[in-house]
Amino acid sequence: MIPSKALLLLLPFLSPVQSQSVTLTPCSPITAANPSDLQTPSDIILAIGQSNTVGRGTPIGPEDIAYQHPNLLQLGRYNNVNGVPLGNCSLIPASDPLHHPDFTPKRDENGFVMRFANSYVREKALSGRKVIIMPGAMGGTGFSTFPFQWGLNKSLYNNTLQRTKALLELNASNRVIAILWLQGESDITFLNTTEYTTLVSQMIADLRSQIRKTRPSNPAVPFIAGEMVYKQERTVAGMAIQEGIRNLWKVIEFSGFVTNRADNGTYLYSPDGLHYGAEGLRILGGKYWSAYTQIVSGTWIAPPPVTTTIMTALPVPTGTPVFTRPAFPANTTYVGNNAKCGPSNSGAVCKDNLCCAYPLNTKDHYCGSTEKHCWADRCNQAFGSCWVNPSATTSSIPITTSTSKITSSPSTTHPTSTTSSKSSTTSAPSRTTTPTTHTFTRPTFPPGTTFVSTNAKCGPSNNGAVCRDNLCCAFPLNTADYYCGSTEKHCGRGRCEGRFGSCWVV
Repeated sequence: MIPSKALLLLLPFLSPVQSQSVTLTPCSPITAANPSDLQTPSDIILAIGQSNTVGRGTPIGPEDIAYQHPNLLQLGRYNNVNGVPLGNCSLIPASDPLHHPDFTPKRDENGFVMRFANSYVREKALSGRKVIIMPGAMGGTGFSTFPFQWGLNKSLYNNTLQRTKALLELNASNRVIAILWLQGESDITFLNTTEYTTLVSQMIADLRSQIRKTRPSNPAVPFIAGEMVYKQERTVAGMAIQEGIRNLWKVIEFSGFVTNRADNGTYLYSPDGLHYGAEGLRILGGKYWSAYTQIVSGTWIAPPPVTTTIMTALPVPTGTPVFTRPAFPANTTYVGNNAKCGPSNSGAVCKDNLCCAYPLNTKDHYCGSTEKHCWADRCNQAFGSCWVNPSATTSSIPITTSTSKITSSPSTTHPTSTTSSKSSTTSAPSRTTTPTTHTFTRPTFPPGTTFVSTNAKCGPSNNGAVCRDNLCCAFPLNTADYYCGSTEKHCGRGRCEGRFGSCWVV
């Protein structure tokens, strides 16, 4: 049986066939709410990347609605929107939220693309032409994700390319005028700076080449990337991707990038440490437009580098927090390094401080203890936990299992973590055969570490305070800092900062 949290963690990996909300469909033919739009020469804007390109700013305000324009269209994706019957691949009026692959009609969120596109329409004062946005971004995706993935011959890129070609073929005068890219979070810990820069540059080179093959007269297409929010660059792994984004202009001709700071140098607001807020996205759209005009005119200059404090040190705890381990069902299968695990593999649990995760370039959950397994956005804690400091003296917590029927209810002794590394155990239910023991360990924290409880601030931005008693240190929804808690918003995939607390408990 898959625990309820595990079901939540599984959802992002459903294939297009399985997913009820995401389908990457090709466009043939393209239709239009206004048939004359099919014959009107158009300039095409490609908006690709992950959730910050989709836009997670909330709520949509009157200033966003004001940026709609009658000459601004988008290539839709869904058959019925707000009660209006529209076929997939229809040219429809552009408005937030745009029809990216993970679009939902009731989402009250703005992005930066509409601000850019509207500026293009107004300032270019195009005569006899319209502008079409091709929304192709999807939250939680990157070069390291599956099945929705960026890269040459990968699903999201192929869908973008097919739809772009279909738009170009509508009219001999249609042309792509910009590629807007904002992505990187999902590749943190999976790619280094050079790997990220190489994968993006290869993809953009191929995209430009395919555009030219379809429309030989298409002018050179500016490419603009955007930095992740500032909290993403405050770890070594996050900074590696941020530097990759900042280096793209060096290897991609006719390109530039925009920073995560306003003109006065302050960082754009992020409500959750991952996404830009509504006003930040509006500002970002203006920054993309400014970069575009400068690239086209040959005046763009790379922004000066800034100093970022990297948060790497583990914190400093005192006290005697209580940590528990789950008592698994009697027929639980325990598997080792590189073995398949998790909800798609009969609920197999990783033993001995291995995490059950989707590491790079795999199509299933596997046990492991590398950074590619253990970081918060990969580890499915319902089936294994890496929460351990290998360099510290650790406490052993044996978990006993057997395939025999349980003959009595389990009882649990709560282990403790102290600087003296005392051992604790979780009692197993009585069984009819001799159980096998798997050992899990907990880190011991340096003297002086502060342990905090529910709703308290924690983690790297709060002097390294560690959550006690099976609470996770996370950015729950709509907060601007790390807090301890045990809700799904704390413990779900991509939220829990495992160095400062763990939800791994039933």
